[in-house]
Parts: sequence; C-alpha cells; structure tokens
Amino acid sequence: MAFRPGVAACIAARIAACVCACLVTACSDGSAPPKVPLGARAPAPAMLPGGTASAAPMAPLPPAPPINADARAPLDSGNALFRRKAYGAALAQYRIAAQRAPEHAAPFFGIYMAAQALNNPRLADSALAGIKARQGAPATGSPHRAK
Repeated sequence: MAFRPGVAACIAARIAACVCACLVTACSDGSAPPKVPLGARAPAPAMLPGGTASAAPMAPLPPAPPINADARAPLDSGNALFRRKAYGAALAQYRIAAQRAPEHAAPFFGIYMAAQALNNPRLADSALAGIKARQGAPATGSPHRAK
C-alpha cells in the first residue's frame, strides 16, 4: 500500500511517539515527584532520616518599601548608565542614591553590579553585605568571586 510522502511521515512520527511513550512508562520507577499545576501549592518535602527535610522551601521575602523620591532620580540615572556600559558613572549615581536612601537595598544592588562590571571584588563584597543587611540575611562573601 503506497502513501503520499506527507502521510507516511505523519504515520512514522505517530509510531515513534507511541514507542517513546511506552519506553518512558516502562523505564520509569515511579519515584519522580508528582507534577503540580501552576498556581497550586507543592506538596511538603520528603523527610530524611533524622527528621530533617530534604528540600525546605524558602520563605518569600517581603516586598521592598518604595524608594524615596530624592533617591529615585540617581538610581534611575545609574540604571540608564549601567545599560550603556558606563559603569564608573553608574557607580557614582548609585552611591548618591545609597546616601539618600541608606535603608533601601536597591542602590546597594546597583553598586554591587557596577563593582562586578568594574572587576572590583572588595567593593562588590561590601555592597553585597549592605544588601543582605537590609534584607535580614547573614552577610557572606560574593558568590561570584573567584576563590
């Protein structure tokens, strides 16, 4: 029996899909975690011997407070300069924003990114400590720094 070329390819693709589905089902040991629809809560993590969770979910951070208007302009200027790869000028603007909004982490994140771009790990580590201090996390070294 002869098929048109497009029909034969379609039939071959369906057969290949069925074979793959059968192989996946046959080779699965059933240990994969269940699929969770988007928007649904994931099940609690499995417990390891000793009563510790295998993968404890992190608590979401509270939303950052809005940055004051006095610091918004230099922060936005720093972002625009950073996008143009003018990292030194962006760093200067981020420092002004940090002086005007010392309680906000956003200017310190800008300082961190500019310091990384300028290959200044000491400044990047200092800015990262400032970010973490404003988020209540312990300050540690930069995860991007070569050891």
